Amino acid sequence: MPRVSHGRAMRATTVGPFIITEAVYAPDQRVSRHGHRWPSWTLVLEGAFEERFARDMVAAVPGAVVTKPGSAEHSNVYGPEGAHCLLIEAQEDGERIGAPKVHTAGIVPRLARRIHHELRAADLVARFALEALLIELGAATDRARYATPVRGRKAWLCDVRDQLESEFRSPPSLTALASARGVHPAY
Repeated sequence: MPRVSHGRAMRATTVGPFIITEAVYAPDQRVSRHGHRWPSWTLVLEGAFEERFARDMVAAVPGAVVTKPGSAEHSNVYGPEGAHCLLIEAQEDGERIGAPKVHTAGIVPRLARRIHHELRAADLVARFALEALLIELGAATDRARYATPVRGRKAWLCDVRDQLESEFRSPPSLTALASARGVHPAY
């Protein structure tokens, strides 16, 4: 089992250039300033944490994904319940991921949850599915980084469109779509 910086790994695998680790962190744990070698995605499954960077701070709650480049030095503060996270690192040079960002809705968190599901699957297709989802996660993150907002359209509406496109086979209800974005279903 690979070592996780400052946490305890529960399961891990390597798929192509990606290292995927499910890990837990202790309640109220504090980790001093440090960096990682590779760009990463962190899906919060349970608990919460904050990451403090040179100029910014991001708060991660269950369902959110924190993306950050390998060069982003930061410190961590875990919540009173600790945290249970899925960590995905891309072993590659360069800055695939831009500035640290929290994705609370949209395709990036949905793909990360699907990756977690496949990591836990014990069937023969899981490894193939993981590879496909990891490639899609990278593309979705890049697309979110470079996308320009549609003029006159609110961000939550673009997020609804992305979710409907990715879940077209079993679309969520209007109530669920609205609730996740804090708007009334009539919108």
